[in-house]
Amino acid sequence: IMKSVEKISRRSLIKLMILTGPVMCQPVSLLADVVANPSTGDDAKNDSPPRHPRLFFNSTSLVRLREWFASNAEADAALKKRGDELLAADFISESVAMSGPGQQQNYFSPGDQMSDMGLTLGLLYHLTGDKRYADKLKAAMLYYAGYARWTASGFPHRSPPWHSELATEKFGFGYATGYDALHDYLSDTDRKKIAEVMVGMAVLPTLDDWVLPGTRIHSLDSMGHNWWSVCVSGAGLCALVLLGDDPRAQGWIDAIDAGFKQWFNYQGNVLQNRVATFQRSGPDYESVGYTNYGVQEYLHYRLAWQNTYPGKKAAHMEP
Repeated sequence: IMKSVEKISRRSLIKLMILTGPVMCQPVSLLADVVANPSTGDDAKNDSPPRHPRLFFNSTSLVRLREWFASNAEADAALKKRGDELLAADFISESVAMSGPGQQQNYFSPGDQMSDMGLTLGLLYHLTGDKRYADKLKAAMLYYAGYARWTASGFPHRSPPWHSELATEKFGFGYATGYDALHDYLSDTDRKKIAEVMVGMAVLPTLDDWVLPGTRIHSLDSMGHNWWSVCVSGAGLCALVLLGDDPRAQGWIDAIDAGFKQWFNYQGNVLQNRVATFQRSGPDYESVGYTNYGVQEYLHYRLAWQNTYPGKKAAHMEP
């Protein structure tokens, strides 16, 4: 982490948040320790979700983060440098996103920018109280709300058409973390608009494509690869952050959780030449790197899930 701290990314920021004291805990299994018992007061009594922000940091972990950055000048400077770069960055037009070659075109560029801004600017706003970070993040979410879709144009031309893919997850991650960080900063009008965009551009397209049996457009059996986990994790983060604001959110989360249990326990399909997602002899057929991508995005969702439901225990995944 320290070797790459000069180029803070969403992944390294999440790792920096894994604090249980004066040092960082490296094992992924300790992700649950980022936020210890975030629910306090009325939240714990009425079983409502914890207050925002809650997905990857809250008021308790922010205290630890401020202490850590105060004692690590290099990391503090690197984080603020990245924040300054994002403040100065121009947003990427949809025409540029649609201009690249390949099935993703250039949608990864705005998706990565939104993902980075959602976590980095949101964290910096809460660490410093500087409204410049909040204003830039809000502007980004309102700007990318103007896109016609968060998926490359090649996917709608598939038969049947796809409405969500890997770039969609990047937007979903950015909007979920941004909405979480700015929930109390946004006006009612802006908060409602951003919530509607998350549902219309990330949650429903992804659930309809990959999860819900009545609308699922992929092959009858689309469990056997990492795209399922990556795409669904982005929608899951959006659903988690909307819990308490949208009455449909719990149903979406339940469907996603049931889907992930199937994905981790998937045993393959002989007729479609698919193997089990995980095997005791090693990772799945898509290689270690692809497996890492799918599991990494699930762990982002799993961490946010645990911080959203501090009184519940997530399903055990044998792999």
